[in-house]
Amino acid sequence: MQTIGFIAAFVLLIILSSKKVNLGLSLLLAALITGISSSLPPGELFMALLNGALEATSLQLMVIVALISGMGYLMKVNGDLEKMIASLNSLLNNTRVMTMLIPVIIGTLNVPGGAILSAPMVEKSGDKIKLDPVSMSAINIFFRHIAFLVYPLYTALIALISLLKINIIEVIKYNFFVMIAGIIAAYYLYFKRIKNSGHSGNREKTGKSISGFLSSFFPILVILVLGLVFKLPFHYSVLIGVLILLGKTANKNFFKGYFENTRSFIVNGINYNLVFIIASLMAFKEILEVSGLIDNIGQAFIDLGIPLPLLVLILSLLVGYLTGMSTAAVGIVTPILIPLLAGVENIGVYAGLLMVCVNIGYVLSPLHLCLILSNQYFKVDLKSVYRKLALPMVIMIAVALIQVFIYR
Repeated sequence: MQTIGFIAAFVLLIILSSKKVNLGLSLLLAALITGISSSLPPGELFMALLNGALEATSLQLMVIVALISGMGYLMKVNGDLEKMIASLNSLLNNTRVMTMLIPVIIGTLNVPGGAILSAPMVEKSGDKIKLDPVSMSAINIFFRHIAFLVYPLYTALIALISLLKINIIEVIKYNFFVMIAGIIAAYYLYFKRIKNSGHSGNREKTGKSISGFLSSFFPILVILVLGLVFKLPFHYSVLIGVLILLGKTANKNFFKGYFENTRSFIVNGINYNLVFIIASLMAFKEILEVSGLIDNIGQAFIDLGIPLPLLVLILSLLVGYLTGMSTAAVGIVTPILIPLLAGVENIGVYAGLLMVCVNIGYVLSPLHLCLILSNQYFKVDLKSVYRKLALPMVIMIAVALIQVFIYR
């Protein structure tokens, strides 16, 4: 009954999402169906929903997404986005490469929902080469997450090597080739018929272009330095970045301009629907954890006697897809697989496969914040974006699987 109820809830969630029903309400409905089918008492079900939405992590996520959505608005209004794109375009002289690079740069924030910050920049760049909204959303999603396979500060990767007690290089050396294969496939798919928009005639001097980029990118750079170098919690890092941006946007009358910018930021900049989606999403995740559903599904796969490479692939994809959070998926899948990996000579190549599949499952999950926020921004449906993401991701899984059979 529990599994049937969850499948029904997930199918309903996808259907409602494709029909553009408010995603926050859809998530709450899916959470209720899952909780009821798991025989949770009404009081426990209500408390799980409440705890999921109001726990410290959830509140921090809501603050981060609220601030980032407003930050994107401010950068668009004050011309920083346009200045950043122009500077990068001058430096790279290749709009296609720039369109791919923007989500990668913003992706170093490594914060849930950060795709909403890169989305306006991808749109600005993509408009220059006449990309359609579905392609822009797919590019924003794919390139934001592709470097996570080898990014040493990626939380899920750190959790994985800690659980398996292996060196991070043992994973990165295999995932590097998976990443390159994915980039080549994505570039061919998204840009093969797109004419590059380079410069004609006057190109800005390199020094001026670098200066323009750093000036427009400075608030984001502050967030990166505070979060990655000084390890300041991201909700504080983003808040400081926003405060700097508000001051940077103020006119000659600084205090009056700061006040007006802050009011505009709160009233017009913050996307409160996204905040509601975060609360609903975290409530749904709490129901999944309280019900014990994901653990039951994982054990069922082990009992089927599936070959280890296929088990790692299926379990990692599935749990990544169901949770919509890579670190949580790694935390669930890895302990289940540790006893099975005990006799394996090359754990690193299996860890690489696990990381690739968890990441792909998480990227494709309807619960994945970046996918939700990017699709909402570009006003595209899930199914269309799935079609654009399918080929590069299938190739990445194939490369990771081939490496297992070669190096295990």
